Amino acid sequence: MDMEEKVRREIKILRLFRHPHIIKLYEVVEAKENVYLVMEHLRGGELFDYIVKHGKLKEEDARRFFQQIISGVDYCHRHNVVHRDLKSQNVLLDSNMRAKVCDFGIAKFKDKTLLTTVNSQAGTPAYMAPELFAAGEISEKVDVFSYGVLLWECFTGCVPWG
Repeated sequence: MDMEEKVRREIKILRLFRHPHIIKLYEVVEAKENVYLVMEHLRGGELFDYIVKHGKLKEEDARRFFQQIISGVDYCHRHNVVHRDLKSQNVLLDSNMRAKVCDFGIAKFKDKTLLTTVNSQAGTPAYMAPELFAAGEISEKVDVFSYGVLLWECFTGCVPWG
């Protein structure tokens, strides 16, 4: 999948979504050969950087982040979208330390209960469910697997499979 296709997919998805734990897309500006996405700025940065700076999370922080992340991912699933690249680098924190899921460039719309993926290597290997390593049918379960890896990362303060 080329970069233009990823950007178009992200635009399509984010134009449909309105949820407090999914990054907001405000505007799309096309100028000459470039496409600019105007999105909300989240001052807290990536959850990954927060973990690197603070180490393993306190239970109350982890619980709050996980409820917010799963709320955003559940919203995706209820709208027939599988994220496929859920990881700490794709969770941003706002100035009030609220988590928001971002980067829908390789997300897929699904028809009915399963989707078929030809691009099986889409995603970040350390967070990927085993079924993503082979072309075939996948479901929301791949995001649930990634969520579990993300939980492990937050509770240990370690990079998965480091």
